[in-house]
Amino acid sequence: MSQLRAVILTPPAAGPDRPDIADTFIQADQIATCLRNLGHRALQTSFAPDRQANAAKLESLAPDFVFNLVEDLPAGPERLAEVTRLLDEMGIPYTGAPSAALEALSDKTDMKRALMAEGLPVPPDIAGT
Repeated sequence: MSQLRAVILTPPAAGPDRPDIADTFIQADQIATCLRNLGHRALQTSFAPDRQANAAKLESLAPDFVFNLVEDLPAGPERLAEVTRLLDEMGIPYTGAPSAALEALSDKTDMKRALMAEGLPVPPDIAGT
């Protein structure tokens, strides 16, 4: 197998009050180690608020694929599809849910109403009923 160039994409760094984000960086380190042990090149970078800066950074890194660990953005988790849309536009394969799924899930209340309409159980207080 030939060596692949992987970019491990993380959210912007968060303060110590966000253990979930801190855990993401631990995961990124572990994934990078695994990829390197498999003979691949693994680079880590954070997704910045500036779309053009992200595009330029990704272009310069020229990954074969992105291991997408961005699960939250300072602008809010409903903006996650911005990450995958950029990757889609750049033609870079990535791990995780595709843009359409992230867009469909961006409004949890709407999604939970849709699940209820299909007969799936959803807590009433969350579903807005």
